[in-house]
This record gives sequence, structure tokens and C-alpha cells, in this order.
Amino acid sequence: MTGEQWAVERQNGVERFSLWADGSIVSEHTDCTVQLTPTELRALATAATATANTLEQQEDS
Repeated sequence: MTGEQWAVERQNGVERFSLWADGSIVSEHTDCTVQLTPTELRALATAATATANTLEQQEDS
């Protein structure tokens, strides 16, 4: 896997935010307030944009 991915999971009422870059875990948080580093924020923005583009393509087909 290359690039960035992110996930938000809920388990036992706790949300866990995970961010991967190039296949390695970059950050994992289990609290409601997450302070991201500039690198994490860029990775999240890239992953969110890619997800949005994929969803738009699926809607168009």
C-alpha cells in the first residue's frame, strides 16, 4: 500500500482514529479531541480527498 489511509472505528463506545502513511501506522488516538501534526493533517487531507473522489466516481457510474 502506498499513500495515506485513515479510519475511525467505534468499539465499546470508544472511537479510535488511526492514520497510516505508506503502510505504517502514523498516529492512533482514542480521545475525542485530536491534535494533528502538520504531517498527519496533510495525510488525512490526502486520504479524505481520495475517498471523496472515489465516491464521486462511483456515483457517476
